[in-house]
Amino acid sequence: MHPPFDKTKPSSIMVPPFHYHIHQTEHSRIVQGSCHLYRDTADKPWKTLSGEDPNASKTAPVPPKLYHTINNASATEPLVVDVNLTPEDVEGEERFFRNFFGYLDDCRKAGQAPSVFQLMVFLRSSDTPLGLPMPTKLLSVVASRAFLSVMGWVGYWILGYEETYPEYYAQKSA
Repeated sequence: MHPPFDKTKPSSIMVPPFHYHIHQTEHSRIVQGSCHLYRDTADKPWKTLSGEDPNASKTAPVPPKLYHTINNASATEPLVVDVNLTPEDVEGEERFFRNFFGYLDDCRKAGQAPSVFQLMVFLRSSDTPLGLPMPTKLLSVVASRAFLSVMGWVGYWILGYEETYPEYYAQKSA
């Protein structure tokens, strides 16, 4: 179920794993560069978005409960994509992205592997299961949801990981 990403391309912490959103539609809009979007299957890109081609599609909505991911279509050109989720939860989304990618960046800088339990706590807080490869889509959806729930629960309640950290996200005052 995971896209066959080209390991010769520069890696980025911003390449999301195969995942789906339980309640939200994800809208990707290309700003610069080009990207491959994978949806439901990792065999081939579902869509390629290009910021340079005036005739190419610039947006792609992915509805809830549909596995997807995105990666840079170029080995040399930078990629800039706007991602919006509907219904919007601006503060929740900002909190998630700052915590998730701030944590991954800190792990990269420290030369440490991230804790899968911490990642599941972050993902559980945003209702975003990873796409676990299984023989059928139904089994994959059920297993992905169960994995997220159990690992996130263990990470939060037993290991003490938090859904947000002040070094990554400062709570907005009311």
